[in-house]
Amino acid sequence: MNDKQLNELLDRYFMGETSLAEEVQLHAFFRKEAIPAKWQPHQAVFRGLEQESEIQLPISVEMEIMAQIESEPSVGIRRIHWRPLLRYAAAVALLVMALAWWTTTLPPEETTAGIDWSQYEPDTPEEAAIIYQEALLKLSTALNDGASSAAKNVKRVKTVGQFFE
Repeated sequence: MNDKQLNELLDRYFMGETSLAEEVQLHAFFRKEAIPAKWQPHQAVFRGLEQESEIQLPISVEMEIMAQIESEPSVGIRRIHWRPLLRYAAAVALLVMALAWWTTTLPPEETTAGIDWSQYEPDTPEEAAIIYQEALLKLSTALNDGASSAAKNVKRVKTVGQFFE
């Protein structure tokens, strides 16, 4: 078995996709004493698996485990009744079909003329700076108005709060 085949077989083994014959091949390969160094970590895994498979439980322990299993009450299987669920599924299907029909029968939306935004673009950097300064001034004014309005409302809340103290 060459390295490529062995690598593919190991990948399939660890994915749980190998047949029993392929697993026997792998175990036989890793049972050898002299294998290449790159496969030795896998050899430890396969030897450990073989050692664990050789461990036998005493019969008394096995009998005790079986007695516990048999003494456990069996859990009943709960059946799902599909008929009530089919009603809901049919209702949902009808709703979806009605929505699909309704959306296809809607009149097409009227489109509006597009706006040519290029006419509003500044022509020079100086013009852009002026527009930018005006926008910042508007923002500053709005923020200041908001701050003064908030301060007035805080004063009102304080005066109202004094009545409840």
